[in-house]
Amino acid sequence: YYIEPEILENKQVIIGFEHTSNLDAVLSVALFEILEIKIHTLIKKELFQGPLKPLLEKLGGIPVDRHSKSDIVSQMVKLF
Repeated sequence: YYIEPEILENKQVIIGFEHTSNLDAVLSVALFEILEIKIHTLIKKELFQGPLKPLLEKLGGIPVDRHSKSDIVSQMVKLF
């Protein structure tokens, strides 16, 4: 799969959808690594504890509080 270089911007938002298995996430991260595209992805904040935290941060993970009174969209608006 080839993406024309002029299509890619310095900053852009690509909205995906929830995955059906953990393998979907692994394949997506691998694809973006191959295409040399830096990504950030929403991940439940509970996974950012312990030894996984540095790895998830390196992969562009953004911790999301799924139980917060503010919805995820509001959390992302504040982040952007």
